Amino acid sequence: MATPGGVFVRRAEFDDCPSIEKLVDDAALAHKRFGAFEVTTMIETATLGITAVDENGNVVGYAAFYDYPALQPSVDAAAWPKWLHDNFGHPEYTSATAAWLAFLVADPLCQNEVAESILRTAFTTLSDADAILFALPEDVRPFAPVRDTFEPLQCLQPDATKLRVHACQRGLYLPDLLIRPARVEDHDDLVPVFNAQSEVLTERYGEFFIAELIERQDANNVALVAEVDGHAIGLLALSSEIDVKLLKTTFDLEPFAELEREDESAAKAAKAAAQAAAAKRKAELTGKAEALAAAAAAAAEAAEKAAEEAAKSADGADEDNDFGAGAAKAQAKKAAAMLAEAAAIDPENVEVPKGLAPPKLPNAFCISVFCMDESFESRSTDFLHAAFSAFPEREYAVLTLPHTTPEFSLVNAFTQAEPLPSSSFGHVLYLFHRDALGGPRSLTVRPATVLDAKAVGGLLGDLHGKDALKAAFDAATGKPTPGVTRTKAAYVAECVGATVGVVLLDDGVDVAQLRTHYALEDFILFSEHRADAHSMLLGLVLNPIFMQCQRYVLREVFRQHKKSCVYLQLAKGHAVVPTVLPEFVQAKPRRQVSTSPDLIAELNKQRAQLALPLRPSKPADGSIYFLTRKLLSEPKIINNSRIVVVGASDTALALLEALICVPYLYFSYLYLVAPMAHDRLHTPRGERTDGAPASFFARTSTYTREELTSLGLGSRVRVVDANPVDIDRQAKAIVLPDGSILPYDYLVLAPEFGDQSLVQLGAESASVRGAFSLFDERATSALMDYMFNERPEKTYVYGASLDAYASVHALIVRGVPARSIVLVTAPLSADEEIFANPKVRQKVESQLESMGVQLVHNMRVVGLSADEGGLLTAVMLEAEGGGATVSQPCTMLVCAGAKEIERSTFEAINGNSLVYDGRLVVDAKFCTNDAAVYAGGVIAKFSRRYRSKLSLGTVSARECGAKLAQALLPVLDPLSANAGGADAPVPSFAKPLVTTAVLPGGLYYAAVSHPTPGCDTYLKARAHPSFGRELVTDDTPRSYCSVRLDKHNVVRAFTYLGKEPIEAIHWASLIGLPEAALNNLAPRFDEGIVPDLPAFLRQNWTVALYHDRFGEFMTALRAELATDEAFINAMEVLRTSKQYETGQLAPVDFMNLLPEEKRNLVRTRLLDYVAGNQNQLDMYLVPGSAIMKSMEESKLR
Repeated sequence: MATPGGVFVRRAEFDDCPSIEKLVDDAALAHKRFGAFEVTTMIETATLGITAVDENGNVVGYAAFYDYPALQPSVDAAAWPKWLHDNFGHPEYTSATAAWLAFLVADPLCQNEVAESILRTAFTTLSDADAILFALPEDVRPFAPVRDTFEPLQCLQPDATKLRVHACQRGLYLPDLLIRPARVEDHDDLVPVFNAQSEVLTERYGEFFIAELIERQDANNVALVAEVDGHAIGLLALSSEIDVKLLKTTFDLEPFAELEREDESAAKAAKAAAQAAAAKRKAELTGKAEALAAAAAAAAEAAEKAAEEAAKSADGADEDNDFGAGAAKAQAKKAAAMLAEAAAIDPENVEVPKGLAPPKLPNAFCISVFCMDESFESRSTDFLHAAFSAFPEREYAVLTLPHTTPEFSLVNAFTQAEPLPSSSFGHVLYLFHRDALGGPRSLTVRPATVLDAKAVGGLLGDLHGKDALKAAFDAATGKPTPGVTRTKAAYVAECVGATVGVVLLDDGVDVAQLRTHYALEDFILFSEHRADAHSMLLGLVLNPIFMQCQRYVLREVFRQHKKSCVYLQLAKGHAVVPTVLPEFVQAKPRRQVSTSPDLIAELNKQRAQLALPLRPSKPADGSIYFLTRKLLSEPKIINNSRIVVVGASDTALALLEALICVPYLYFSYLYLVAPMAHDRLHTPRGERTDGAPASFFARTSTYTREELTSLGLGSRVRVVDANPVDIDRQAKAIVLPDGSILPYDYLVLAPEFGDQSLVQLGAESASVRGAFSLFDERATSALMDYMFNERPEKTYVYGASLDAYASVHALIVRGVPARSIVLVTAPLSADEEIFANPKVRQKVESQLESMGVQLVHNMRVVGLSADEGGLLTAVMLEAEGGGATVSQPCTMLVCAGAKEIERSTFEAINGNSLVYDGRLVVDAKFCTNDAAVYAGGVIAKFSRRYRSKLSLGTVSARECGAKLAQALLPVLDPLSANAGGADAPVPSFAKPLVTTAVLPGGLYYAAVSHPTPGCDTYLKARAHPSFGRELVTDDTPRSYCSVRLDKHNVVRAFTYLGKEPIEAIHWASLIGLPEAALNNLAPRFDEGIVPDLPAFLRQNWTVALYHDRFGEFMTALRAELATDEAFINAMEVLRTSKQYETGQLAPVDFMNLLPEEKRNLVRTRLLDYVAGNQNQLDMYLVPGSAIMKSMEESKLR
């Protein structure tokens, strides 16, 4: 942010620390003024840290702001408002209206400019603050530049405190706005403000649009302006003419009373009419009942007399004749019922029948136009009081914005309404309630007590998980258990005495466990947070009216509970996404290193002996989000663009992962459209599902089930379990199988491929019962149902793919006899291979033959035969190159051939003029010929103009998704750096492709290869100029392992086959490393010291290489050395040597060229890496580690 005087301000960064410390020329004086301070700690824990720099980027000032007097230990952070009011008065200064300056230092040459820039920025950022307070010891005089802008507050009790408080008013930098009705003469002031933000309306409605809007004001349309120093600097146009019915059909407005209110006069009239009708009905019933009762009484009396006379007669009374007594009783009973019905009618409290209830009136007005001078945007909410005054009978203000319009400052005060699932409305709806006009000032946050239980119970209502929240509240407020430390805490938010919110915390959070499983250290400098300053948010429930005050409520909880970091965990299967989630930042899950159980047991034994905590061992449970104090002043940028991702491939998941993990962005409308999308968010393709004996598919996913659980994509992504059948590019929508549409602003195509063999045979063959095309798990489920019901006698498995071999194994372990299975493989081209090494295929097929599986090579399935009931009876095979068709008896056909695009997806793409040339053609930014449609993964190929030999099917799909996100973010993110112009080169890929499968005989197969263009197959890789050598162990008929090195002895590929599973993800982290880093693998192998490659790569020394941060360490070290002169000189010498050209250069030759201090630098950085990751690398003893310290202390004792 640029300011007058050549001073620029920005948020403070850790790299500023040395420069800030240099500005403190007198440390003793600074400590006397501010108390004990550490610059690093302030940057990490301050609510707002601002650094001022000059035009050359030199740091010339720094200030730290808190929501309490942070560096003054004599003042309790939780109770400072009471301390301030008792000692200095000024009740207007509360936690909602004031911030505290804790530290300020500036270059004396520009200290006034620095102070002005920093304070103006602070008031703009902390928009709720009316004043910034500053506490100084009583014996310290105010200093420049503080004394020029801060006024002292009179101390009412000089003997009670040794501090003196000074205040800086917001009005010095951001004056209060005068809100008044707009006048036509405001036009000239407003035009430049309006055009600075949007020229669209001026182009559409004409040059005098603003003047015409102001002139059209009436009772239903109002225009307000904000004025500063006699000039209009903002405009707000309002209208009471709003279509609530349309909004009700597209948004969930139940929490907002459907934006309707009763028509009081009509309601009174309807009530009066209902009361009159009820009174009339009551009178009618009473009259009829009384008449009927009288008649019944008379009839009963007559019957009694008749009976008496009959009894006196000569013949006596007839037993069957009651002389009308029964009818009289019935009449009396009916009269009593009518009287009871009349008595039940209460005309005063009668309800108006639904059919007669008057229609409700709109209870909202809309904001149609808004603009504000950028300098005063933080004061946009000043408009709202006047807006509600213009429509005193309405309780809600609403506005709508197109999905692609960035949110502006006024919207930050509004609550976004959730669209209904069936909605295709092209705008986002925002609402603001009259009762929220006070904002944070209207709320009071305090610790909860047991007396709040009833109000909290009412607030929780029928909320999902209310029982767990209620139990946490009871644990926080109930009677403490003797000898047990209470870990639960509860706070309530009140408005005018009414409970409107509750916050529940658990202080028993295991931070070490979280750090082990999640990349929290990428964001949090744990050394600057107290061990007891962490807490887990169990729940935050707030009345929807005050939803935009969530950040303030959290800030108060941070302050009063004295925490600096709060976490939020969404466990697997979490049904409801908390409304507070957008305020938090998600931490990515970390790849876990597999360590031998013996080593873990040894380390834990050692830790127990040294009284150290044991290594974290619990698995991750769901996704983790966090919020620190400094993030409280950094509200996220909300992006409402509708991003629809078609397909649940690794590329699609990696794209979504990258988007949801941008720390300063929150994407509100992410969609994943794919069959079985819900399942794919939890279980990677090819991974054995719970209870299943084996998978039918090979695995190419580098996601694990635990990692997907820890990502919790389902909490951030709207899932549609379907395959699109059409794309309407003009309307920017995809069409789903049920005819519904899903609009998009950006469409990303990244579907999974699967077998399409039956589709290629035609619709008739695809409908044959007993023939299955294994596209995904839906097909395998249908196959197993058929297999267990029909018990097929002869099974053919067709396909020249790894899936076909995996399917044979899956069938055998499910009880299909091996001798009843025939594996038919189609001919392969020179660019295709099934296994990464021909020897592996020989061993696998030898295993199949020994089990009795029949192998048929180079044949194609060209047709099927079925009986009258449509049940498969035979399969027609044709040899390569044509020839006679052979019919073979077959009762079940399992097709697992080369993977292709699903037919309906292809037709949707091809039928809408998206260029498809064997694959969907994209540019270097993964964009198709439609600027709103992107594609990545196996479906895409780079345009021919790039002359790229790289196939996206040979790269890591996960890395491809990350690259796709990098290309898409500049379009979505206003702060993202541009990914390059139209001539940007094709992105490079370095992550290996990992393929694994479980094959017949329980053999485990894994292939890990670097994506080198022109090395798509084993033979091509061997013939490539970069090829060096292979290290192979091939000792048994059923095992094989090879390590491929390039001519510079860099690891390029692994291939494995054996009876034991290996950690292919770990091996992938070794790709790109010199073999010397693998404990001198090649020399040891040549010496016969490494007879078993897999066992060698499982040894304990490998843990540091498999660690998820080893790649980051290598990248950082490489970047540091790349600018080092001695390193550059050594590289120049090496590149001219013959050994470099021939690939015979040993690492020791390079190390010998470096000066001793550079060699020591590398060793130091390596020790730093190990020491910084001791929570997982504690098997390495380095200086300063916990185990080393404990051992040294034990020796001293």
